[in-house]
Amino acid sequence: MQGLGGVPVNTPTKNIRDRLEIPMDRFEPIAHWMLRTARNYVITHKAIFRKAIIAYAEILPDPTLGNTYRANTKFWIKERDKFRKYYNNPGREALIEAAWKIWIDEYEHDGHYVDLIDVVVDDIKSEEEWTERVALHPLPRYWTEQRPAPIEEAVRVVKWEG
Repeated sequence: MQGLGGVPVNTPTKNIRDRLEIPMDRFEPIAHWMLRTARNYVITHKAIFRKAIIAYAEILPDPTLGNTYRANTKFWIKERDKFRKYYNNPGREALIEAAWKIWIDEYEHDGHYVDLIDVVVDDIKSEEEWTERVALHPLPRYWTEQRPAPIEEAVRVVKWEG
């Protein structure tokens, strides 16, 4: 049976990228590889993945404050609802809604994921290394929230140091 890129399904996953016809130089930035070197491959396979995520979410129940019991699940539902108020990208809306549904349903029903997600959230809350979002991002055409945008932040460029 063939998987992504014609690679047999039973191939160990750590070797799949090595078998692709689009090699990645070990010093090449990931964004460069995905947006330039392997652009068509990434776009094609991302579309397949997107459809699978949406299809999986369609079979799951819609999480609400009334059908969930974990306090942090209710937090995620409220975060999703706040997110919905500002997100404006009809082309990605189905994927984003599916991702929220999967995230919340998995959090609600699977204690293993609850524990792992809580560890990461606790670490993020205590870390000083997490950088705040850059002003004007997400781009205003996709995010309708009004917020101040100091020009120094808006033009900040992150330099890749390889």
